[in-house]
Amino acid sequence: MVRTKKSIGSAVKALAEREPAFAGVIEKFGVPEPRSSDPGAQTLLRTIVGQQVSVAAARSMWAKLEAAFGSPPDLRKLRAATDEELRAAGISRQKSGYIRSLAELVLEPSEGGGGGGARGPGGPERGCRAVSGHEKPGSV
Repeated sequence: MVRTKKSIGSAVKALAEREPAFAGVIEKFGVPEPRSSDPGAQTLLRTIVGQQVSVAAARSMWAKLEAAFGSPPDLRKLRAATDEELRAAGISRQKSGYIRSLAELVLEPSEGGGGGGARGPGGPERGCRAVSGHEKPGSV
């Protein structure tokens, strides 16, 4: 996994050796710094919001989401939100479904849902598959 300066440097060096155009970009701009995010629901929520939109659009949507649902956004409020309420924050219908699914999976264990959510059988991997729509919660 590429997470440290050393691992990024090794990966970039290997790519530059294979692709001269890539080597030129690295020569001009340098090796990128490692980026990491805290584990948890807020990082997954930010990932959902930022999918297939520009950085500027994602920042705008995140600001609207925080204005409407708290900072950081309250998962209970997000789970209960209508498509129209989420749309007012710039969230598409599809992303609204993913956001509510994430909220349900995270909140379920602490609210006695019985299915174990992302922390139960199958763990976080099961939860991520369920959020992405590849699996229905409880089907593992």
